[in-house]
Amino acid sequence: MESTKTKVLKVLRGTNGYISGQELCEQLGVSRTAVWKYMKQLKEEGYEIQAVQNKGYRLVEVPDVLGESEIKSRMDTRWVGQEVYFYEEIDSTNTQAKRLAEDGAVSGTLVVSDCQIKGKGRRGRVWESPKASAIYMTLMIRPQIHPERASMLTLVMGISVVQAIRNVLQLD
Repeated sequence: MESTKTKVLKVLRGTNGYISGQELCEQLGVSRTAVWKYMKQLKEEGYEIQAVQNKGYRLVEVPDVLGESEIKSRMDTRWVGQEVYFYEEIDSTNTQAKRLAEDGAVSGTLVVSDCQIKGKGRRGRVWESPKASAIYMTLMIRPQIHPERASMLTLVMGISVVQAIRNVLQLD
């Protein structure tokens, strides 16, 4: 379930120019005070939001840090990432995804953290995962493939990430 703060961020991101506080209230079904509170929270998280009387709010700049609202406000998928679990700090996104899978989480569940204290990968490898230095995430999927072919998924996912970075950020 999307938080109202995430919805505010989505609306700001999808608006060219300013959006009035009243329009935000009507779209989100919240009070003016609630809108002001969410704007304040977003500013505290590093978002630059311009507020101009008789014009409204405008998103000027986003922080270079991934948080729960930032991730969820950018999701536009059919099944991957419909469920996002964000943690400031966690033992391992991999371990948490496994726990969620065992508890019945849906395929496509995304686990993201800003810091892992016991980060791990394939074949039991471990690595340091310091705060605010990288993106630590695990995508939990239940593919309809034979188990002996599962190791190919790592390669396919890696290629997909590279293509996405090239397409979205125009980085090589």
